[in-house]
Amino acid sequence: MSSNPASNNTLATTDYNDVGTTSLGVTDGTWNTAGYNNIPLNSAGITHINKTGVTNFTIRGWYDFNGVAPDNSNEIYVHAKLADEIGTVSDPKLVIEHASCN
Repeated sequence: MSSNPASNNTLATTDYNDVGTTSLGVTDGTWNTAGYNNIPLNSAGITHINKTGVTNFTIRGWYDFNGVAPDNSNEIYVHAKLADEIGTVSDPKLVIEHASCN
């Protein structure tokens, strides 16, 4: 999802509703808490990339994205480590795939 926080450096609770509703990429349904997770961008996600500035993405869970109230039988959470995490073992990475233009 796209996002439009008031600041690119500090998130606030008021940023919660400043997210888009168009999916920019989807996981394969699994989430690896011990390593990297691939989220391939779809055409909307590729178009969303700001080539001269900051590109903001938001991770939304299935319940939130679909407007469904979760039941209380399971905990719902997203575990992620971002660029500000201490150390470099879990830094986010961007993989760009391209084809030769020969």
